[in-house]
Amino acid sequence: NFSVLDGWWAEGYKPGAGWAIEEEITYKDHYLQDELDAATLYSIFEEQISTTFYDRDQNGIPTHWVQMMKDNFALISPHFTMKRQLEDYYGQYYHKLENRSLILKENHYEKLHQLIHWKEKMVSGWDQIEFIHLQYDNEKERVFLVGENVNLSVQLKLGAIKHNDINIDLCIVNAHEDSHQLFAKYPLEFVKNENGISTFILEMCAAFSGSWKTAIRITPKHELLPHIIDFPLIKWI
Repeated sequence: NFSVLDGWWAEGYKPGAGWAIEEEITYKDHYLQDELDAATLYSIFEEQISTTFYDRDQNGIPTHWVQMMKDNFALISPHFTMKRQLEDYYGQYYHKLENRSLILKENHYEKLHQLIHWKEKMVSGWDQIEFIHLQYDNEKERVFLVGENVNLSVQLKLGAIKHNDINIDLCIVNAHEDSHQLFAKYPLEFVKNENGISTFILEMCAAFSGSWKTAIRITPKHELLPHIIDFPLIKWI
């Protein structure tokens, strides 16, 4: 197999069992990008694939090529069968949905009614969440050394919503990449409530070098929510 790292090959590729082209956009000009992709394609054919195929031992057998064929069968093929696909669907989706359905139906849908009541409370009180204060170390320069601990605190007025009804996360994206893909997130911990103001804190280690964009994200939290995007409420600080 020889392909760009997208689709099934992005998941299936194993070094030594095939060849791959990184799916990277170097040029915004599509013509230039096509030229680069073609040059990369022909280079791999010439320098790796053809030399591997035509490199024969004294019996005329391309031993490296044969080994790659065996590795392809051993390392890749077993992961792309209908059995594995069905097991993934059942284990990751269907079985979880079945268990969730059974829980919600117990005692004449008791849990379902609890979830509905909680969602109604969250919808009516969501706009009452008020940002009060954000504080973190070295706030003026905003520069941290790798390995250094960074302390952050957020204060909110939650109104009718309780502190254990929400998740608060510090979300981080790379400032130099033309992407909003989440790089990392760190949950804040509730510590106290004084005069209606709830304080959440985070102590984290500056583990990565670079320039980063950060934001505080607030989302609903409940044990019966199957995932974070099940309930379309969110606030950013």
